[in-house]
Amino acid sequence: MILKETENQKKIALSEEDVSLYGYNFDELGKVFSFDGRIFRGIYPGKKNAVKKLLECGLLDELMDKGLFPKTTISSYQMEPFDLILEHEKITPVLYPKAWSFDMLKDAAKCVLDVNIIARKYGYQTMDSHGFNVLFKGIKPMFIDLGSFVPNNECPKGWMAYEQFVRFYYYPLQVFRSGNLYLARAVMTQGKNIMTHSSYYQYIYPLLRWVKAHWIEQLLTNYHKYIAFSQYSEQEIQRRAPAKLKPLLLFFKKRGNAPFQQINLHRLKRTIDRISLPKSQTQWGDYHDQFFENEGKIFSTPRFNRIVEIIKTLKPESILEVGGNQGLFSQLILQETQIENITCSDYDEIAVNKMYNRFKQHHIPITPSLLDIVSPLVLSYGPSLRQRYESEMLIALALTHHLILTQKVPIANIFEQFSKFTTRYIITEFMPQGLFGPNAKHKYIAPEWYTLDWFKEAFESEYELLFMEQLETNRVVFVGQKKQPPQT
Repeated sequence: MILKETENQKKIALSEEDVSLYGYNFDELGKVFSFDGRIFRGIYPGKKNAVKKLLECGLLDELMDKGLFPKTTISSYQMEPFDLILEHEKITPVLYPKAWSFDMLKDAAKCVLDVNIIARKYGYQTMDSHGFNVLFKGIKPMFIDLGSFVPNNECPKGWMAYEQFVRFYYYPLQVFRSGNLYLARAVMTQGKNIMTHSSYYQYIYPLLRWVKAHWIEQLLTNYHKYIAFSQYSEQEIQRRAPAKLKPLLLFFKKRGNAPFQQINLHRLKRTIDRISLPKSQTQWGDYHDQFFENEGKIFSTPRFNRIVEIIKTLKPESILEVGGNQGLFSQLILQETQIENITCSDYDEIAVNKMYNRFKQHHIPITPSLLDIVSPLVLSYGPSLRQRYESEMLIALALTHHLILTQKVPIANIFEQFSKFTTRYIITEFMPQGLFGPNAKHKYIAPEWYTLDWFKEAFESEYELLFMEQLETNRVVFVGQKKQPPQT
């Protein structure tokens, strides 16, 4: 339940120098900032009463009880120019939509719909429905944007964000459903430049490629404007509607019986729920299948057990595993240690989707993420990639040989990139036989320069080597501590 503000609550003053403002603030209510590792939202003068009404109506209490909105309290801090400061539960890591797999996208869509279904009971709706308002707390999607909630008194069963929902969620999910994983992933990596109506319809219906794209775009944009017009007051319609349509729209507005103004959120949720990903294969999508039993139990190995023992001695508070495939080792860490803040990432679409569904099925609180750590897609807004994923320990098992020998990434670049995501420790492996595989049709011979000494020298240029140990014929584990930059 949201804590109420009291008259005798001691206020603590902050200044702009004390806090870090988030660069993506476009909220009419105020601004989001961090202080002392915590997340706050400052409310502008003139918006305090509207926000307190929202806080007290019961909407956020129900959303928080159902795990659909971060825990929120009224803070004792004060800072100019805000009339009120709220504190939100901090969710880490911050996964933008490009890091979601198919079923993560699908569950985020259902989260947005659930939020609006509940909001209607209290006379509210969200004016935004894009994926940047959703974060995953482990395997649970949460809607995080307080500023998106607005009254829906003009048309209680309408939804002003319906078009944005269709473009951000429904269109990409249907592209996934078509089996074109490459195009679907390309759509998801466009940031806030979401899929257009014409792009979607010309992809799904090839005959429409003979029609000019801007005609399709204009037709469907106007259609969605019509669907949303009842959300606006008569004054707004007078100001915004085309002159030729204004009398008709005002007539419908006054009578309140314009067709296609209601959005059935329950039916839309069922539509989203029926969209499924066709069976697809990728290079590494089934790599971990052999280690899992049907009831979710995992098969460990002496190698994994030894690395877990090393982790227990170092006691990191947070871990980022890269190249984690379906999350086998991250799950083992969670099972065998007290570490709760674990993120498991991989760049393989199918592997991450399997990971997410397995974690969800067995209620495993590890955050899955699509991430190509060596060649990540960097967005120009919000916290940096490093800030969003940074952990005390980075783990990269059986990965460097693929990056070095297959993708031809210089080893210095690999370790430099790894260092951006760990504040203290790294655990990685050297594969002495390189790309050797026991079932390979042809014998693999590693290059002459690819040696243990060469790997060790590169490792020690970036990290202090705590120890290394040969765990298997083709597995040498390296454990290091990040070197601190020299003081000037």
